[in-house]
Amino acid sequence: MEMHPLRRDRLRSTLAGEGLAALMITAPANVSYLTDFTGDSSVLVLAAGGPVLVSDQRFTAQIGEECPALPVHIRPPVGTSMRANMPPATEIDRERKRTMPMTQQ
Repeated sequence: MEMHPLRRDRLRSTLAGEGLAALMITAPANVSYLTDFTGDSSVLVLAAGGPVLVSDQRFTAQIGEECPALPVHIRPPVGTSMRANMPPATEIDRERKRTMPMTQQ
């Protein structure tokens, strides 16, 4: 068996022994040690159900080459998910004034 899955399994066993449900590994050197992924801007989530590498679309091909068996979640570009659901600023201002006490308007 490859060493990276063994490392993750050992860490997952330690988590279970400590009563922890999951661990998020954020340091690039530690993510690389546990996955063989050499890119940045990524985190590894270790949970009882297994690992998930969370990254962005810049690294999709690299992840496929360096750790093809690892489950991956590609997050959307920064700011796109929140902006898509936000009303225009004028609507926010109107709502703020509507709910603000008269003494503060």
